[in-house]
Amino acid sequence: MSGKILMFGLDENQIRFLKNISAALKIKAVSIDTAMYGCTLSELAQGKGREESSSGTAVYETMIVFCQVSDKHMDRILSQLKAGKIPIKYKAVMTPTNSRWTVRKLYFELERERMAIEG
Repeated sequence: MSGKILMFGLDENQIRFLKNISAALKIKAVSIDTAMYGCTLSELAQGKGREESSSGTAVYETMIVFCQVSDKHMDRILSQLKAGKIPIKYKAVMTPTNSRWTVRKLYFELERERMAIEG
């Protein structure tokens, strides 16, 4: 297995499409429940996430995070998502810095960056 894709807020069709693409590349795609949004990306990538006692706030838009996925595989997956017209608003790569962030923190950082770019 080479890497993992964390999926947030995707519908069944998006999940199925992404799982099919990733399976062909021997990459695990995991849908993350909203109860885990208080976990760090690192915890989730390692399968060590834990549910929060109170229900977490859902990510409002779709988001995927690539964890230890090669550039070649990431490009292939993104290309197939585009060709399949599978909309996913936010796409990120887990880095040493953001690996310590919760799902919520990453989402709001991506939202802030998008707002800054769009003006």
